[in-house]
Amino acid sequence: MSRRPDFQLQHQNNVLGIRANEILNDIKTNTASSGSPTTSQLIGNTSADGTGDHNHLHVDGNGVAKTQVINAPTIIPHSELNSGTNDNPRDSLAVGLRARQTITDETTETFLLCDSNGHLQADIANQPNIKLEDLSSSLNAQNVNGTTRSMAVTLKASTDIADVPNNSTFLKCDSSGFLETRDNNKTVIAPNLVTSETTQLQRVYQVLHDVTNNNMRSAKCDGAGSQYVRLDNKTVATGTYAEDTIFPRNYLSLHDVGNQVSRTARCDANGDLVVVNSSINSGSSATLATAQQVLCYGRDSGGNLDALLVDNNGHLKVIVETVENKGSLGNLQNGTLNFGSTSSTVDVSDYNHANFLYEDTNTGAFDSPVIEVSMDNVNFYKHNQQPIVSVRGSKREGQQNYELNGITHIRFKNESVADNFTSCKATIVGTPN
Repeated sequence: MSRRPDFQLQHQNNVLGIRANEILNDIKTNTASSGSPTTSQLIGNTSADGTGDHNHLHVDGNGVAKTQVINAPTIIPHSELNSGTNDNPRDSLAVGLRARQTITDETTETFLLCDSNGHLQADIANQPNIKLEDLSSSLNAQNVNGTTRSMAVTLKASTDIADVPNNSTFLKCDSSGFLETRDNNKTVIAPNLVTSETTQLQRVYQVLHDVTNNNMRSAKCDGAGSQYVRLDNKTVATGTYAEDTIFPRNYLSLHDVGNQVSRTARCDANGDLVVVNSSINSGSSATLATAQQVLCYGRDSGGNLDALLVDNNGHLKVIVETVENKGSLGNLQNGTLNFGSTSSTVDVSDYNHANFLYEDTNTGAFDSPVIEVSMDNVNFYKHNQQPIVSVRGSKREGQQNYELNGITHIRFKNESVADNFTSCKATIVGTPN
């Protein structure tokens, strides 16, 4: 009885499968079933579908496969090598940073430099022009109180403004930070350290122009600091002296309108100006017949010139259109004034005419307020005119006019021995006219 063809085909497939597994196991263990080593060679195809050329895999002398990167891939670090998800830097992917000297030339690329602590090292190739407002707010002295977080800079100045880079030097200050200046090779300390000694003061020299020799010369002074002036080859000092030999001689020159020339004014032996005019004899005569007669004018509201008016005694007449009132309600007393007490004092030095107004609510009291005046706010005297207070309804009231010529201060006193001036309100008002 013969076997069926399909059974024979299945049997052959099983045999081939068993043999293929044996070959794979031999490759894994590098030992054939017979015990002798088996050598395998890996072959790849140039096309993914196997239609290309077959080529052997290359290895080096240690059996390490050789590879060649045809197209640079984008490598995303593994999670165990990603520093963004790994706290341990030893497990992070380490790369060397490079930069180009010329952005369009790959051959100028070089590694960036850092120190042993990993700090990036940088050199300033071109000096930047940084303005104060461009600085960070934490380094800007305008925005931060204290000096510990402010940017410290050193000030320099130039001896030649036309060539600053080659003629600049640092400015000097003392231990307190005050700027020191030097004049004529003499050190001058800070201007705030001013004392009575001249060694502590800034020395400033006054220089005058010598017109004759066309030179600049320092002005002179005496031991007290008074300046000397030389006129006509004679040294003249400033001051108030009786001798005319030490005064600068100044001449008054007036313009002669008729002849269009300047003439020197004349004076008498007493220094009084001499005026040559047949109608004027003296500038200080008591009568109008010999005194210089001058008429004074003023402009009215319409802009016209009007002669000023005087009375028979020569006093200028003035029309006061507005009266200035001074004082305020209760400025002397605004509340109960106990017996034996004195009110507050009011300055009436600007008052010529005044009115005293008074009220209180003690209708059973018999004593009136006593006015006291002073010319120095120290010594007070009882005025010979005292207000008369009378009962009116539920209050006592009184009023009195005063001429205060020469009086500077006024007050009043409760001279009662038993009665208080309850709810007292006392006022002094007036005008300077």
